[in-house]
Amino acid sequence: MSASFESETTENASIQNDFASIGRNDASIHDKTALIGKLKNDEKAGKLSNKDSIDIEAIIENVDIKQVISSKEVMGILGCQTTKARKILKTMEQQGIIKAITGKGKGKYILSISQEI
Repeated sequence: MSASFESETTENASIQNDFASIGRNDASIHDKTALIGKLKNDEKAGKLSNKDSIDIEAIIENVDIKQVISSKEVMGILGCQTTKARKILKTMEQQGIIKAITGKGKGKYILSISQEI
């Protein structure tokens, strides 16, 4: 019985070590926080309206860092029509919050995460 207990203890210790080595990576949360901070600064500077700022913040909070964003995703998040979704995407691109990607089709973007933010 003690040999069995000893092997279980060893296994549990190795599992705990594996979890400890993984750690918690909240880089995406910090990147989103930086984007939202930039958004708020642009709003205060008069570059964005309050309504656009609220809509853009909702989009940032509801997409993943590497997720491809198109008007379809924006329409789903905001519950709006295609025209407004495209306007918001254009505004986001002009503000440097998203960047166009190639190879996925026209009108596809990802969040612009960089050291400049």
